[in-house]
Order: sequence, then C-alpha cells, then structure tokens
Amino acid sequence: MIKLGVRGHDYGKNSPESLFQKIREDGFESVQLALKKAIAGIDQFRDITPQTIADVQSACKKTGIHIAVLGVYIDPSLVDDALREKNVAEFIGSLPFAKSLNADCIGTETTQMSRQPGTARKDALSALYRSLWKIMPEAENRGVTVAIEPVASHTVNTPECAAEVLKTIASPNLKVIFDPVNVLTAEEAPRQEALWDRFFNLLGDKIAAVHIKGIRLDSQNQLVRSGFEDSIVHYETIFSVLKSLPQDFSILREGIQPQHAKEDFRFLSGLLA
Repeated sequence: MIKLGVRGHDYGKNSPESLFQKIREDGFESVQLALKKAIAGIDQFRDITPQTIADVQSACKKTGIHIAVLGVYIDPSLVDDALREKNVAEFIGSLPFAKSLNADCIGTETTQMSRQPGTARKDALSALYRSLWKIMPEAENRGVTVAIEPVASHTVNTPECAAEVLKTIASPNLKVIFDPVNVLTAEEAPRQEALWDRFFNLLGDKIAAVHIKGIRLDSQNQLVRSGFEDSIVHYETIFSVLKSLPQDFSILREGIQPQHAKEDFRFLSGLLA
C-alpha cells in the first residue's frame, strides 16, 4: 500500500500534535519527521528526550499520522574521520527513536561533494562504507531499516552507485529513498525515461520511501525548483511503476507550501488513482 505524506518541517516547527493535526487535515497520512527541524524546542540532538518521543507517539495515535521516515540527515561520507564519527554517533543514537516510533526507515543523504573540495568520489565512498559498516549491525540488531538517498551532487550520485553500495554492504536492512528530482541532471532531463528505467531496474524493490517535487529548466538550461504545474518530471511514468512495486511505502511531497497543500494532495492522489 502507498501512503501520501509530507516533510513535517515544511509546515514549520510546532508541537507534534499540532503539527500532525494540520498535516492530517490537509489529507496526508504520513510524514518524514526530522525532530530537530520540525518539533518546537528541539534544536540539537541532546534536546531529544524520552518525553519528546512519547509526545510524538501520542500525536501519531491521536491523528493517525504514520512516520514514514525519521530524518536524521548526517554527513556519513566525510573523509575527516573525527567529524564523520560524530555524525555516525548521532545516527546510531537515533536508531532507538526510529524503532519506538515504528518508522518505516531512518534516512540520510550521503554528503555533498562540494563540502569536501578536492576529495575524490572514491575516497568519499570509502568513508561512507566505514560509516555504514558501523551503522548497519546496530540497525540490524534493532530491526530498523536504514535508507540512503542518492543525489546527483552527493557521494552516492547515480542508481548504479547506490546499487553498488547496497551490494557491498549486503544488509537486508539497507534500502534507498528515491527522489527523482535529486538524481536528475540538466543533461539527462531530455531522456529522463532512461534514468527512471535504470533506477527501477536496479533499485525498485529497495525503495523504502519516495520524495516528490517539481523542477524545470530555466533560460540558462539550469534546473530550478518549480510547482507541479511547471515541472518537467514525467510523473505518470514514475507513478505507474511505483504503483506496481510489491512493498509498502510513502510518497512524500517535499517542499510543500501549506497554503497549497490540498491542491498538491489532489494532484498526487490523481496520479495514484
């Protein structure tokens, strides 16, 4: 079954119940929850307490909102091992939260290459492997799914790279978050159908969650964010395959403007019909 959801912090910071109630009123059933970005009073990892988790659990029960992704966005591919280990420690420390909240997965990107000027991708990937080899045994022990998000400008930048990471780590608890816009480049935009074929052929059954948003080409042939109505993404192709996948997951509207939430919900519901 596919649920439609949003990123919680696109609605601003609030108490869990107030935040989830508004999201539910707009028609959505699930949420990507980044505690530090979405919950009032939580600014750092150390601010998260058992009461925070209890409040989120209560809000889920009252509103019927499901946690699709616990967003713990770290930099797991830093070649500076001391900094990378701090990131890894926060991620591992968040695994119990994902379990307690019954989240479908705990998700992260894999570090933007521009954050490490002069670093070769192979070295960033080596750092990522060191992080995952530490994270995944902990995730497996807790029964938590970890999902990495391929992004064209990040360490894991293509479907092939993501597939190789999953093959190398070889953990049943390691999956991917699929964001079509984030793997699309201006060069591939005219032939994007081939990119979607590659992603689904390599990773379709490994998708734990989907991010969906709009993008268009500007006058300089650069990709810029847009609403769904101006987007060049071939949503019908993507959704036709997503609907055929055997696993349950959520499709999360990223970058939603709450004042337009209901019309976005209608657009996405139409694609799922």
